[in-house]
Amino acid sequence: MKTAKSTIILWLGGVFMSFLPAAFCQPSIQMRVDVTPREITIGDPISYKAAIQYSSQVAPVPLQISTQTFGEFELLDYRAGQPAPAGDHKFSLTHQFVVTTFSTGTLAIPPLTLYFATADGQMVQANTEEVKIVVQSLLDKFGDEGQLRPLKGLFNFKSYLWLWILLGILGIGAGAFFIIRWINLKRKGGAEPAGPPQPPEVIAWTALHDLEFSGLLADGNIKEFYIRLSQILRQYLENRYQILALERTSTELLSEFRRMNLPLDLSGDLRTTLETGDLVKFAKFTPNDQEIEDDLGRVKKIITVTTPEKKPAEIPEEDKIPV
Repeated sequence: MKTAKSTIILWLGGVFMSFLPAAFCQPSIQMRVDVTPREITIGDPISYKAAIQYSSQVAPVPLQISTQTFGEFELLDYRAGQPAPAGDHKFSLTHQFVVTTFSTGTLAIPPLTLYFATADGQMVQANTEEVKIVVQSLLDKFGDEGQLRPLKGLFNFKSYLWLWILLGILGIGAGAFFIIRWINLKRKGGAEPAGPPQPPEVIAWTALHDLEFSGLLADGNIKEFYIRLSQILRQYLENRYQILALERTSTELLSEFRRMNLPLDLSGDLRTTLETGDLVKFAKFTPNDQEIEDDLGRVKKIITVTTPEKKPAEIPEEDKIPV
């Protein structure tokens, strides 16, 4: 009888001890970043790797990247990691980025924030450490004679009189040709004069219509679609406000747009559209159909709201009907 009781007690103790680690085991997340190099010159690429090890009690949430993720650094490439078993009920995950910057000084890559979901639906946040990068200019590093060569002296050309005479004869002949052609066109009534330049909104709407029916989305060419959509929006803003929208970065264009005292919601629409376009072009981000439709609607909204209302033409005094 004592032997049976002892067996039952030992069996219950074994069951209790087998469940004890699971009951008191807490989710664990370990993160480590590897950044090389940490001292660069302007425009040099920087490899940024975030290695994560986490327990099986949590699941990683897909990383969301925006233009503000790396602060003053621009994202050149991104490779999303895939979870892999790491033993002892743990998994490993590595995100790889390539960034660069065109500012000088000691700059900081902000902490990278990742989220994990627990079994009960709660969100757990984990952050990497801030990384300092020293960025030098080429002139500061190498001096004026580093990669630059002094200007060469004046080169004395020999006098080729016959060559200048030949060029003069060719110039006179070309001038005579265009004069005779112009006279003939005048006799025939000339070519039809070109019409007045089209308003910016007409050019933009025509380009948007061609883009929507280009078949790029049907062929899955989302990157080319966003490149053309960004060009249409930038060209419209350049034509409407006489700013160099095509040559500016998204950040510079947003700053210029805010100074125009336009409705605040338009600035938000422009920022969202430009950020999505940058992610598609540089971070291999693929938006869904609803996000593409929303971005197209934001561009149409910006064009519609910023197009000035046409005032009715004034009727000459002599044509007005007396009241």
